[in-house]
Amino acid sequence: SALSAGRELLRPLKNLPREQILYGVTYYGKRQWAESLIHVWTTTERLLEIAWQERIVQVVKTSSKKRRQFLDDHRTWTASAKLEMLFQKGLFGIETYDKLDQARRARNEFAHRGVVPSQEQALVALNGAFELASLCASGFKEKDRFDSVVKLANLISHREPFRSRTFMGEA
Repeated sequence: SALSAGRELLRPLKNLPREQILYGVTYYGKRQWAESLIHVWTTTERLLEIAWQERIVQVVKTSSKKRRQFLDDHRTWTASAKLEMLFQKGLFGIETYDKLDQARRARNEFAHRGVVPSQEQALVALNGAFELASLCASGFKEKDRFDSVVKLANLISHREPFRSRTFMGEA
C-alpha cells in the first residue's frame, strides 16, 4: 500500500528519476548526510528544470529561436538563477526558497570544498526538495503532499543504529 501511495503521489512528476528520491531518503535514514544531500539535490535540480520548462520556457510566446536557446542554456541559467526566477514569479514562498537555497549552498560546500553536511542541512534539503516536488505535482498550489515521507525519514534516522553481531551472538 505504501508503494501504491508513493506511485500515486509521484504520478504527476513523470520526468523525475525515482531512484534519486529513493536514494536520498534511504541515505538520510541511514544517517549518511553527504550521500543524502547529493541525491536530494540532484532531485531538486531535476524539479527546478521541470518547473523552468513548464513555467518559463513553454510560456515564452515567441518565434525567436535565439531566445528559446537562451532560456535553455544551462550555463546562463544556473540552479540559483532558476530558483530566483521561479521565486520572483511567485511559484513558491520565501520559506521554500530559503530551504532550497540552503540546500544548494550545502551541496556546493560539499562538492567544491569537501565540507560534510550536517543532519540539519540534509533535513533542510529533504524538506525543500519534497516541498518543490509537491508544488510541481500540484500545479504550484500545495507544498505539503510529501510531508509524511519527510517525517518517516526523520523518524528512521533517529532510531538506534543497527549493530551487527558476531558468529557467537556477541555484540
